[in-house]
Amino acid sequence: MEGMKTMSGTSLAIPIETYAARRQRCRVEASARSFAGLIVFSRDPDRAGNGLYLANHRPIAGSHPSMYDQRGRGYCAIIIPVDQDETLLVTSPYYEPDVTMDRVEVDTNLPRGLARILASYGLDSGERWGLVGEEFLPVLLYRDIQTALPFCSFYFADDVLWSMRTIKDEMEQQILREAAKIADAGAATAMRAYRAGRTEQDVVNDIDSTLRSLGATNTSLTCQSGVYRSGEPLIRPFASDRILELGDMAQLEIRGSYRGYGFDICRSAVIGPPNDT
Repeated sequence: MEGMKTMSGTSLAIPIETYAARRQRCRVEASARSFAGLIVFSRDPDRAGNGLYLANHRPIAGSHPSMYDQRGRGYCAIIIPVDQDETLLVTSPYYEPDVTMDRVEVDTNLPRGLARILASYGLDSGERWGLVGEEFLPVLLYRDIQTALPFCSFYFADDVLWSMRTIKDEMEQQILREAAKIADAGAATAMRAYRAGRTEQDVVNDIDSTLRSLGATNTSLTCQSGVYRSGEPLIRPFASDRILELGDMAQLEIRGSYRGYGFDICRSAVIGPPNDT
């Protein structure tokens, strides 16, 4: 599947015009609610979807609401005024270059950066702004934003992005079908790899090799076997040097991304035929 090229020369799975159309839909929704615009947040590593969906941007460096003199490290904000160009605010200068927005601002203090950007728009006094990211925006950052922008009012509007992201276009559906095939290949590898004499780590190594050979990234895998570990798939460590034995059951989580879209399946396995235990 060929996509558009970014300034860095890499290929986008989704055409750059699609990102612009998504942001325009945000403007329409914001205008319908009498907002000055939307401020859309993302967080590394587990809530990156909004940024990827609107700007092909994933925050980096983990999420730290407060660390030394930094605020919002590992977060980003996409500011989309109703009638002006949008801005991507990142909290680290080491962001990936393949963003699909022309205006990118860096500030290690997210609330301060927001205040500066809204002031540059002339939209920091008396305006109503919609916020997207209620489920993961910490109270500390929210209060700091209110302090930095005391004359604005804020209203959570997560349903705007949820409604948009729920409906997949044909290109997204094609990517998801390919991602499903990769997940299935990982599951097939898991069934072959899970056998007596090997370790849990051997199993996930084989699965990871299959997934990555097919284009998957950001893989996260578990193999948890035996009486105590097989009952819950997310006990640390996700895979150990435990040697698999005849009769062992296991839970295997197979997760990853393909062209920015995630897959996540779970499989159970047993070594050998069932017995009375």
